[in-house]
Amino acid sequence: MIQTKQLFGLPFVDATPSQWYTHIKTILHDRGKAFLVTANPELVLRALREPSYEAILRQATFITPDGIGVTAASKRMGAPLTATLPGIETARELLRTADALKKRVFLLGGRPEVMKSLIHQLSIRFPNIRFVGTFHGFGKTEEATQAIAEAQADLILVALGAPKQEEWIASVYDQVDHGIFIGVGGAFDVWSGHSKRAPKLFRRLKLEWLYRISTHPRGFEKLKDLLLFLTLVLRKKSTLS
Repeated sequence: MIQTKQLFGLPFVDATPSQWYTHIKTILHDRGKAFLVTANPELVLRALREPSYEAILRQATFITPDGIGVTAASKRMGAPLTATLPGIETARELLRTADALKKRVFLLGGRPEVMKSLIHQLSIRFPNIRFVGTFHGFGKTEEATQAIAEAQADLILVALGAPKQEEWIASVYDQVDHGIFIGVGGAFDVWSGHSKRAPKLFRRLKLEWLYRISTHPRGFEKLKDLLLFLTLVLRKKSTLS
């Protein structure tokens, strides 16, 4: 049983990477069902601003702390989470397990020109996965939902970016019998080779968020959100002191 801790009114997974990966891979092995949200500071801030989005996050089976900003905030606020659990690492662990078990994977989101190279790259790295469908994310929701259900997908990776990917998963989750749904943001661009992940040094220092901000077209806007998140954490800390 995975433990959780309340942070900003949301139940965050409180586990080591090993505990978390073992738990979620067991769900995939057993053809279970789950809705995963990987929450970074920007996503948490959106949930605090928009009650409708917060309600969607509460529908998730699991919310993981994606980024050192969330785990640092948890310590500052007196409810320390055990570890940062990056969403891209969770998705990669699920793909490795899907490959070992010859599971069925569906890919939704990303630009049409990305999907072809994405399938090529993933097929090389995970040759035993059955890629049972793709949808570029700009079509009709009903068509995508039907395709996922008919394909009996075990793992559905949704790369629409927040908040669209969480909203989309919540809208279709009850319409399928099984499968792990996870929003992966810009992972398709990284895996397909269309953009680069942060260098290893940034990842080792838990500064991947800084690399993303510095290279993102909306980097300044994201930096403002991060500073607002920090201010919010400090205010909440002061009320607890």
